[in-house]
Amino acid sequence: MHKLGDSPFHGFVSNCGAHHFGSRPEPLLCRAMKSPQACRRLAAGQWGAIARRQALAEGMSRRQIDGCLASSEWRIELPAIYALADFPRSWWQRAKAAELWAGQGGALSGGSAGFVWAFEGFGPGPIELSTSRYLRSAQLLVHRVRPWMEGEIVAHRGLRVTGAERTIADLAGTLDPQGLEGLVDEALRRRCTSERDLVKYIAAYGGRGPRGAARLHAVLSERVGARLKAGSRLCSPGCSGAPRFRNRCASTQSSVTAASWLEWTLPGPSTGSPSRRRAALITPTKPHSNVTSLA
Repeated sequence: MHKLGDSPFHGFVSNCGAHHFGSRPEPLLCRAMKSPQACRRLAAGQWGAIARRQALAEGMSRRQIDGCLASSEWRIELPAIYALADFPRSWWQRAKAAELWAGQGGALSGGSAGFVWAFEGFGPGPIELSTSRYLRSAQLLVHRVRPWMEGEIVAHRGLRVTGAERTIADLAGTLDPQGLEGLVDEALRRRCTSERDLVKYIAAYGGRGPRGAARLHAVLSERVGARLKAGSRLCSPGCSGAPRFRNRCASTQSSVTAASWLEWTLPGPSTGSPSRRRAALITPTKPHSNVTSLA
């Protein structure tokens, strides 16, 4: 008669992981059956797109991935980026695939970011991507940018995109003055950003910002100048004085008067960009490559 520990059925597994008479690790066969299901659940939240690194992290082997590609269950969208064949093709799927391909240093930008932010006049067109890495693709419009500043990349509608301020600055280079004015009005009306945040963003670059930063600078100058001439306030009714900007080099907040704010918004001498003296009114943010984590 066998003892319990000597039984040939000791450690017998059924129902893919339910152990009887023991607690041995889950067998490879059960894990292999669960991995495709986990990948499918992950891809369902990404419009059917999935990265190779994500599939490997979910427990799939390289042979399993190759098998899914050979059987046409998966298709290749970009290098090491796949799409499940039974999910409908869409702009959102291609955008998510581009985001996964670019990694943490990249984000949808330009017209693609304008469409994700639902700005008027921007629709699903060619995927436009900005990245701090050296990437090339014949399927995408890839822009090489300097290291991102804090807040320039955000998670919006399930995608990693440039923030509202960066998106407006990028689009300013492709719009006429009237179109840019309308874009700024829409962003302010929908509370995607504020005049104060736009001014702080342009100041952080010290005159060397993205394409269209000079045009956005001119539009903001006109808006602030018109409001000062009309005697309107530059801040909310609940606050007193001009907008306050946090000085990151000091522990206290420095107040910027309305006249000084307007002085900064006016073009600097000969270059059309803010001078160092005026840009010093608002301390720039230090650049870094971190991005806001996805929800």
